[in-house]
Amino acid sequence: MRNGAIRSPEDLFAEQRSEVRRLRNDDPVFDEICHDFELMAKVLREGKQNDEAVAESLDGLSEEIRRHLRARSTAE
Repeated sequence: MRNGAIRSPEDLFAEQRSEVRRLRNDDPVFDEICHDFELMAKVLREGKQNDEAVAESLDGLSEEIRRHLRARSTAE
């Protein structure tokens, strides 16, 4: 993930924006994962750290968010 326009999970998963927002309100763990994603996206945009390591962290966080969204959609 190297797109500097992505600032939040809501941007990354725009088609599921309302679900991301709802989960952030309802699930503190999910909200913390999203918060970490936002911090790493900011670090990547500002170029303060090794881009490769930050990009890997963002990839892992986005996969974790994707798993939460998938689990939520299959539970309903």
